[in-house]
Amino acid sequence: MAQRTNIIASIVPNEEIGIASSILALVRNIAGAFGIAIFATILNNVTNSNVLSIARNSFVNVKNTLNMEQFTALIILKAQVAAYGTVFAVAAAFLLVGAVAALGIKTHRRIKLKENIIIE
Repeated sequence: MAQRTNIIASIVPNEEIGIASSILALVRNIAGAFGIAIFATILNNVTNSNVLSIARNSFVNVKNTLNMEQFTALIILKAQVAAYGTVFAVAAAFLLVGAVAALGIKTHRRIKLKENIIIE
């Protein structure tokens, strides 16, 4: 985060640094909210799918309620652990797309002379 803020602060003119930093904070907050919502939805859907898949292929031959509760809890736990692998794979794909997109960003170098003349 600090590197991104420094890059933006070095590119933006001094008169517009307040606007640039507020827009950066706004985008960071909105992206964080969307990221949490997207990944929580993926985690929930994959967990539900995994619970059904694991339960379909599992069997316990005990009629004791305590053992049935433990059996159910273990199915849910295994489904959640497997779901995190899927979420991390999706996050890695998003990161890869973002990294490739970031390589295409072109910046202009500004040189400030003594007489407040800016050459781009």
